[in-house]
Amino acid sequence: MKYFKFFIFAAFLFFGILAQRFQRHLNITNDAQNGILIDGWNFPDIADELAADRNYVELNNYGEVTIELSNGELEFEICSDGCMDKEVVVCYDATNIVSSLQTGCGPNQCIFKAGVLKDSVGKFLWFMSQSLATPVTSPKCESAVMKSPEAIISFSTIAPIKSCEPLKRDGNVVKLFIKQFGCSLKVVR
Repeated sequence: MKYFKFFIFAAFLFFGILAQRFQRHLNITNDAQNGILIDGWNFPDIADELAADRNYVELNNYGEVTIELSNGELEFEICSDGCMDKEVVVCYDATNIVSSLQTGCGPNQCIFKAGVLKDSVGKFLWFMSQSLATPVTSPKCESAVMKSPEAIISFSTIAPIKSCEPLKRDGNVVKLFIKQFGCSLKVVR
C-alpha cells in the first residue's frame, strides 16, 4: 500500500509538470490549429516541442502570443530563405513608446517589421524600412534586439533603427501581436 501511494504521488507530480510544460508550449506557439495532439500515453507530435526548451519560438500565424524570455531580451530573427518579397509585422507591449512606432498597433504597443525584398539591383533583408537593409547573396539570417531608444541589429545600416523597450510582466513575459506573417519570424528566447 505504501508503494501504491508513492506511485500515485509520483504520477500526479509527473503529469502536473508535463501539463505545465504543455500549457507553456500552447501559450508560446498558439499552435492548436496545426494538430498538436495528445493521444493517451503517446505524444507523437510534441516530444521535441515539449522540449520547447528550444532557444527560439517561431511566429507563423496571426494573433496574440505570450512568450517567456529566458534571457530577458526581445530578439527577433528572420531568415531570407522562404521569405522572398514577403514581410512580417509584429506589435509588442512596450514602455518608452516612440509615437512613430505605434502605427498599426494598439495603445502602449510598438511595431516591428522585417522582410526580404527582391528588386532590379538584388535581394535585401530589411528591418523596419526597406532602406535599412543588408544584401542577400546566399541564404542568411539576421537579428534585432528591441531596446530603447534603438534596436541592436546584426548588420550595419545607414541610420539607427528606432525601437521601444518591451514591457515585461511576471519577470520576463512579453505579449506579442502578429499582424502580418508573410514568412516566419523567430523570437530568440
